[in-house]
Amino acid sequence: MHHHHHLVLACPAAVALVPPCCVLRAAPAELELLRQYLEEARDAVDKAVAANVSAVERMKRLLSAPDKKQAISDMAAANEIDVPLLELLQQNADAARAAGQEEPAAFMEKVRTAAAKFLVSAA
Repeated sequence: MHHHHHLVLACPAAVALVPPCCVLRAAPAELELLRQYLEEARDAVDKAVAANVSAVERMKRLLSAPDKKQAISDMAAANEIDVPLLELLQQNADAARAAGQEEPAAFMEKVRTAAAKFLVSAA
């Protein structure tokens, strides 16, 4: 039984190094802060997911449009071209290229480049 040196590092300085996942024994005030933080993070995620869903919908609409140039200018007029949409097109192009699908990749990059010219600058 030679485990007599298991709490040597319990100096105050070590407290700062405790990651958030270990706040089980935290003071109520800290738990309250953590709870607020988690709620804010959840709201941010909800917003990001909503933006992402709409970006996916827009990408599908754009890629399935018979006339891409027309679709892009229609979407630009409706302020529907944004960074999430462009990132999504790029991610899909990258994924297609990684899968050896050079034509779809090039196609999506072409659409992305055309759409990027109409990028709405976020206020």
